[in-house]
Amino acid sequence: MSKKKSVLLVDIFGLMYKFYFTLPRMTAPDGTPTNAIFGLARVILKLIREQKPDYLVLAVESIKPTFRHEEYKEYKAHRDKMPDDLRTQLPLVDEMFDAMGLAPARVEGYEADDVIGTYARIAEENNLNVSIITGDKDLLQLVTPNVKVMLSKKGVTELDTFTPEKVKEQHSVAPEHIPDLKGLMGDSSDNIPGVHGIGGVTATKLLSEFETLENLYACLDKVEREKIKTALVENKDMAFFSRHLATIKKDISVEKNIEDFEFKGLPTEKVTDFFRRLAMKSLLREVDEAAEEPAAERKGAGGEYTAVYDEKTLERIVAEAKKQKHLCVDVETTGLDPLTCSIVGIALAVEPMRAYYIPIGHIIPESTQQEIFTASDDKHDNPRSAHPQKQLSLKKVLQILKPVLEDPEVAKEGHNLKFDRNVLEGAGVRLEGISFDSMVASYLITPHERRHALKPLAEFMLGIPMRTYHDLVGKGKDEIPFSKVPIAEAVDYAGSDVDVVLRIKDKLMEDLERKGLMGVFRDIEMPLVAVLARMELNGVAIDVEQLAGISAQLRSREDNIRRKIYEITEIEVNLNSPKQVGELLFDHLKLPKIRKTSTDISVLERLQDAHPVVPLLIDYRHLNKLRSTYVDALPTMINPKMSRIHTSFNQTITSTGRLSSSDPNLQNIPIRTEDGSEIRGAFVAPKEHLLLSADYSQIEIRLMAHIADEPTLISAFQRSEDIHSRTAAEVFSVPIDKITPDQRRQAKTINFGVIYGMKEHGLAQQLGISRKEAAVFIESYFDRLPAVRKLIEETREQVVADGYVSTLFGRRRYIPEAKSDDAQQREFGFRAAVNARMQGTAADIMKLAMICIHNEIERGELDAKMILQVHDELVFEVPKKKIKTVAQRVKELMETCIGDVKLKVPLVADIKAGTNWRDCEEV
Repeated sequence: MSKKKSVLLVDIFGLMYKFYFTLPRMTAPDGTPTNAIFGLARVILKLIREQKPDYLVLAVESIKPTFRHEEYKEYKAHRDKMPDDLRTQLPLVDEMFDAMGLAPARVEGYEADDVIGTYARIAEENNLNVSIITGDKDLLQLVTPNVKVMLSKKGVTELDTFTPEKVKEQHSVAPEHIPDLKGLMGDSSDNIPGVHGIGGVTATKLLSEFETLENLYACLDKVEREKIKTALVENKDMAFFSRHLATIKKDISVEKNIEDFEFKGLPTEKVTDFFRRLAMKSLLREVDEAAEEPAAERKGAGGEYTAVYDEKTLERIVAEAKKQKHLCVDVETTGLDPLTCSIVGIALAVEPMRAYYIPIGHIIPESTQQEIFTASDDKHDNPRSAHPQKQLSLKKVLQILKPVLEDPEVAKEGHNLKFDRNVLEGAGVRLEGISFDSMVASYLITPHERRHALKPLAEFMLGIPMRTYHDLVGKGKDEIPFSKVPIAEAVDYAGSDVDVVLRIKDKLMEDLERKGLMGVFRDIEMPLVAVLARMELNGVAIDVEQLAGISAQLRSREDNIRRKIYEITEIEVNLNSPKQVGELLFDHLKLPKIRKTSTDISVLERLQDAHPVVPLLIDYRHLNKLRSTYVDALPTMINPKMSRIHTSFNQTITSTGRLSSSDPNLQNIPIRTEDGSEIRGAFVAPKEHLLLSADYSQIEIRLMAHIADEPTLISAFQRSEDIHSRTAAEVFSVPIDKITPDQRRQAKTINFGVIYGMKEHGLAQQLGISRKEAAVFIESYFDRLPAVRKLIEETREQVVADGYVSTLFGRRRYIPEAKSDDAQQREFGFRAAVNARMQGTAADIMKLAMICIHNEIERGELDAKMILQVHDELVFEVPKKKIKTVAQRVKELMETCIGDVKLKVPLVADIKAGTNWRDCEEV
């Protein structure tokens, strides 16, 4: 007996609405919203992959009003109009259908539900298995033993399948009686009235006894409650009319037969081109899986990759690199920490489609007598040599490679070259001439993306679904070290990496040029790679005993707070348990629930005046986080070889261009609190050295003055006036020498607040004044500094028109929220746009300063180690005897690093030094 054929009926608009409101905002490179189309595409690909339908019907809404609108003018009348961000995505639906080779099903005058209902009936009559996919519970009335409805849940690909039994279980009526239910209780979402006075519970109870409206009205004398009986009698016509509106049609006239929707497979190239254009990288592999492409075709990038076992071949590669003046490099290692891992192999490429892999540390089990071979044959399964070959030693490989790797005239290319540079430096080789990093290029082009890994880039730009690291080594308990990966597989994997970098280089460089980013890439981001690599190797020293003392103090204070809370509430709970803290606040103390039962810090801050316990909880959280994140964690991160902490500086994370750090994150140590200051005191200088701190003074306000061309601020900075006192003098209309400390504090708050888009509410909260007073203060500020107001207005207009803002050096930050249909999102976008111009430019200047100082250190002209960068501050280790000379030169370089870019205000770096990071004083 042959298997029954299947048909999928997809409610396109129902799913799009669901995904629009449940998925986070997503945008294409041009700023077009894409979250609804992304969700729709993902669920369709899942269905194709898992269900392999014979027929695929994509039902869409009528363009003209439907019969329901004509019969009842109030039908869906109270619904808000379709959000602009969703309407913008509708043309993409047609484009996606075209790319997939699918034709939508639409019947004018009828809803998509009616189209689905009709085709479901036809399919069932033709003995087909029917699955309906939707985000709308209305379609549950179509469920039969042969028709199942798959309802989209919260996740994009989570579908809840309904059978007749499940519908009855969850809704207490059979699927075919759902219209009767809506006839009684109505449907607020569609504005179907139902019977006034009858809700869902009563309606369900009536139908469980009488099943249908006909039976109910035939047996009205059996309805016990007079009030319900009266309501039924008075609203009989409306009950039947409401059922009519709620009933999905199954007999409308359709032009096409089921056979016209035969699914013949995805035209993979057209579909992947569509998703690449929308930057939906994660869908590319799903397209391959839905199209059932063989896994072998996804193995590598398809070039000619060769394993190198002899010195002559390696010398030939070096000679070719010197001749071509460039070399792509990728180092394979035993781990992901460049300071502790060992080299397993090195991949090299000089031209696209050809790469070499030098196995060095692969472990070959003698028992298996594994045969090692070059991997350049078409299918990698016909070894050129049928005998085991010996790997070259690391010493010999580096001896041959060292001259070319250290030659700055041979441009080096790769992906995340900071890692490779540090690994090689640990082996005694300095990677010089770093000129192109595809991870950095991708970051500059799409700074709003969080990840810039090579494999997704290859899929996105070349349509090559490459094997990932975990495809090769496994995950969890089954993971093996790279050294145990068979060499033939390592050749293909590592060869693909260097090959792909060269194959995408030209395209990335074209994108950088087209977007005006080449200067930022060439002059800032690429030179910075070596700077950050050196800083990571330098590391920083900490005083473990001092941290132990801080830890004991913090624990004692935490215990005191815990006791106070127990005394006040007379209940002992685990203060580290959000659930128990929630029960304490909302069940025991009966405090208002701000966000369900959340007890995160933002909720606690809003409740801090509601009960004396809440400020104590906030203090406890602060202390506990400091202790666990820094005080107790830092000693465990000390590198045993160097007795120092080596943070990772992340160059490709933040959308503004600022650096971040991780393992540990040193950006978040509080600066202005006493506890944060204590932790900084544990960052110490080695013997006979001092820590030197160089901090840009008010750099973002200076940049605001320059970009806005605000004469009052420019003049104040040129005269070296205290800018906050000058602002206070303007706002309060008093002489600058008469400004009170409180007035200066208020002016300081608004000077920085303007950059971050602070409004009346935020200013009122920070200053402890009324919103009315804050509004007057802000208005006075803009009246006296009109160019700042103009800058904000022009930036808002620009980001709406272009979708991005730029720094003085050309770095772009894309802000799709500025075009959002949601007012709150729009305001966030406007604030981010204003902030990005100043903060992004400040980040560029900081990076230029780091490059200038690093170059002098490398040339031996400055006796210092650059060890930390946090916000607007650089930290160095300097010999005590050289502190004044180094301090003067660092100050000069930081204040003049921007070269030909002319600012209307001076850059000023404040220089301090001390035995630890906390106790630095002016030099």
